[in-house]
Amino acid sequence: MEQPPQGGVEARGRESPLDREFMKVIRYLGGEEAVRVVEALRRMGEATDEVLANEVGIRINDVRKILLKLYERGLLSAIRVQDESTGWYIFRWRAQPDQVDTFIRSRRRKVLEKLKRRLSYEESRSFFRCDNCEEVYMPFDEAMERAFICPRCGAPLKGIDNSRAVERIRELIKKLEAE
Repeated sequence: MEQPPQGGVEARGRESPLDREFMKVIRYLGGEEAVRVVEALRRMGEATDEVLANEVGIRINDVRKILLKLYERGLLSAIRVQDESTGWYIFRWRAQPDQVDTFIRSRRRKVLEKLKRRLSYEESRSFFRCDNCEEVYMPFDEAMERAFICPRCGAPLKGIDNSRAVERIRELIKKLEAE
């Protein structure tokens, strides 16, 4: 008896919130080609890279890249099976939409860590900017090494108040921690 695809469309034909989130993540990570591959995989329940490539009309190497990228993030699982006729190992892939929450939590945790490092950096330094060159923004020690002169245009660097940036970072951290 063939098993139904896991994490697919609900029995009434509507997509669950989990399915929508899963496909949003797939689209974010791999674009429309990844969406096509994963939709085909979910319809079949389980498939090899070769079968998927034939099903969606994408080169097998591109399908393999997509599968590996999603596998590395825990959104797909693979079973290695030895082909009896050739002796080669093949992988049978399966979507794991139930892992999307874990993936999202992991990404949030990484973003939160980066924001905390950035907050510490912003709070512990004074910054200088060139009025002419918006992209020239540097901490005090670097500005001092350059004699408070813009490296791009030669204009003097001016101290800036980064309290709004600090407050915005704090708000983002608070929001992520609440989630």
